Amino acid sequence: MSTKMDLTASVLEELDLRSGRRVLDVGTGAGVTAAVACHVCGDTTVVTLDRDPNVAVAAQARIDALGFRPAVVSGNGESGWLEAAPYDRIFVSFVLPSVPEALVDQLAPGGVLLMHITTDSPSWPALAVVSRGPDGRISSHLRAVEFAHRTAHGRKQIFLSPAFRERIAARRTDGGAEVRRFRSSEVPPPEEARGFWRALDALHSGLVQHRGVDKLVIGAPNCASWMAASPDGSGAWAVMPAGPRNIWTEIHQTALR
Repeated sequence: MSTKMDLTASVLEELDLRSGRRVLDVGTGAGVTAAVACHVCGDTTVVTLDRDPNVAVAAQARIDALGFRPAVVSGNGESGWLEAAPYDRIFVSFVLPSVPEALVDQLAPGGVLLMHITTDSPSWPALAVVSRGPDGRISSHLRAVEFAHRTAHGRKQIFLSPAFRERIAARRTDGGAEVRRFRSSEVPPPEEARGFWRALDALHSGLVQHRGVDKLVIGAPNCASWMAASPDGSGAWAVMPAGPRNIWTEIHQTALR
């Protein structure tokens, strides 16, 4: 988290921290977000929670050195910290596949919870925004984003291994045969259409994008399928698919929904 400060800053700005607001900071880490919350809201209304007691102790020393005295506690972040609930703002600095119900229950009327969500694939994360209205009713939405905090935190995620990426670069199938090729007049949505790619991940799970190349390259490591595509200069796309899954078709099936 603290190595991606622009992401941290953007989420903190969206929390709209103000003096006196009660804040639960889940995932203390280096103590950056807890310190900011103390500076803006006042340290008597801030609770910062980490599952590792050693991390919590180290962070408390850093925060103390800044002159702040929030409640620094250790426990399961998914359970929140009921002792000081309810909270006006809750921020979770690691990803999960869904928002824990316990954290939603600890929101005060008018409160907001922000946390990043991913599937088994780290390629297309989203930011969950959960709000409790003055009447106690919960509303939420999921916004596709470019980056998420600590996407592999405590979870096994799929990825493109070096051997898999090498096979794609060599344009070979798993059995060593050269892949098939074709041209397509269909154009995939741009990478900036993050909502679309999030939908692809939801509708056709098990895909990972290889971002270190100049083509659109997506693999399905669980079945050794992959696809590489790029514009051919004529308005069409040159496509190279391999394996049992037709990822190019899955992209366009999603686009038609």
